[in-house]
Amino acid sequence: MRPFVVLGLCLVAAALFVLARGGSFSARKDVIHVGDVTVSADVVALVGGGNGSDRRSAARGMRVVAPLVSVAGLAAATASAQTARSDSTVYLFLAESRFDVTTGKSGLFGFAGHAHLIRARHPRGRVVMRPSAVTTSTVVITVPVSDLEVITPPDTAEIRKVTAAMRADVLRAELFPEITFVSTAVIPIDGGFRVRGVLTLVGASREVSIDLKGLVESAMLRMEGRLSIKQSDFGIKPYRGGPGGLVRVADRVELRFVVAAAPARG
Repeated sequence: MRPFVVLGLCLVAAALFVLARGGSFSARKDVIHVGDVTVSADVVALVGGGNGSDRRSAARGMRVVAPLVSVAGLAAATASAQTARSDSTVYLFLAESRFDVTTGKSGLFGFAGHAHLIRARHPRGRVVMRPSAVTTSTVVITVPVSDLEVITPPDTAEIRKVTAAMRADVLRAELFPEITFVSTAVIPIDGGFRVRGVLTLVGASREVSIDLKGLVESAMLRMEGRLSIKQSDFGIKPYRGGPGGLVRVADRVELRFVVAAAPARG
């Protein structure tokens, strides 16, 4: 009895695969159709040892043909997936890539404060480009908060103070050590791509869109883009300082991505 149970399970699995691949079973001329693989009633009956009007022969033929067609469909799907993978190029960020944050001034005494340039010199990232299906390309960027440092103004004491406050109090680096961007869609535009995705800061994720423009070649990818966000949208309270906290960083800041990437080896 057990061999028949196993055979029955195999036939059920084969039928489910056929249906999942958009296939169908019919009493008409085309009995099985999976992708580009089609088997007619005459062929099924012939395999079963009879002709198209012989139902028993058709049933016997179906038991033989259905698994074979399923295997053929699976092989075609696997070949298609392998072709898609071979068409893609994986680029990894180089050391010259940068992530910049430019802040503005706000508050009653904002004129007395400074606009700050904050930079991560070595963001990590990965770009998968698929020329034959550009919209399925992907971009992933990771910026360690510990790499962020204040570049301007050129005052060493203030830089140390603001950098420490930014990491510990604003971005809460101990709890949220990374800033990440993960794309959800890549749309070709003039001179580059509009990349939609999810930006995560201090554990809060928001959908954003950035236009990356530049050059994509087989040996190198160089692109640059800017994005304006409000800190409060991510639950961040803008930094305050000075007498009574009356000098503070503006809520809106600009993010700048400078991407230099090369194809991954191996």
